Amino acid sequence: MITTLITEAGGPAAVGLIKALKSASVKVRIVATDIDPLASGLHMVDYGITICRASEDNYMDEILNLIKKYQVNVIVPTGEHDLQKLSENRQNIEQLGCKIFISDKETIDICQDKFKFYQSLKHTELPLPTTISKDMILKPKRGSGSRGIQLIKLEDCIIQDYLSGKEYTVDVFCDMSSNIITHIIRERVTTKAGISTKSKVLFDKKISSVVRRMVQHLSIKGPACIQLRENEDGEPYIIECNPRLGGGTYVSALAGVNYADIYINMFLNKPNLPQSPKEITVTRHFEEIVV
Repeated sequence: MITTLITEAGGPAAVGLIKALKSASVKVRIVATDIDPLASGLHMVDYGITICRASEDNYMDEILNLIKKYQVNVIVPTGEHDLQKLSENRQNIEQLGCKIFISDKETIDICQDKFKFYQSLKHTELPLPTTISKDMILKPKRGSGSRGIQLIKLEDCIIQDYLSGKEYTVDVFCDMSSNIITHIIRERVTTKAGISTKSKVLFDKKISSVVRRMVQHLSIKGPACIQLRENEDGEPYIIECNPRLGGGTYVSALAGVNYADIYINMFLNKPNLPQSPKEITVTRHFEEIVV
């Protein structure tokens, strides 16, 4: 039996991974952690455990102790807050016989800072919206006497070109040498609070080409979700990259690509056969758990 540890179990990415693991090709025991005892994922698994925040000094001690206690085999990241710590401690994790599929710290740092991300890619031929992160002056096109002039202090913000076209998320599953095993393109038909609630799986050679080049440039490892948006001419531009599973990644499993199997196979040193997703449309809804 394979034992998998999922952190930040209250997020939609974790819930999706739990469902994918339950339909995996091998028997899986699932351990999940979160700071909130009412996190939904804690009540969907074999062992749900409340732990400290990722920002606290003893976070990794708690994670390493859980790996030992439950003899965890595999960790696949789903949250945002502990990515850096998990990546920094990859060697400590793997010394316990547990495999973690995650990008290097440097890649995570670039992806988690939207302006660093832009700077890292702007000298490539990859399509990017113009992005600015410095104080700017806003003034009327016509006028005099400094009337209507405003200082825009961006501080920790960015200003970016507005792209009016369709929005896409690409679920990318890489090995630990940054080779793409497979990827699934999802049109974000409807979103609420940043999470896709209606999605359409499709094929697009142009998007696929952009994604492949970006993955190689940033040396993405393990799972990632890449956001793109079309301009008014229908050309896809890269918006951002999250070096982890996304909130809507479970749609990939519904389309026939069970990403839990991908990483279980990698742990078992089994080959991942080519998988082609079905072109489907998915609408999502809430589901309640009585605890």
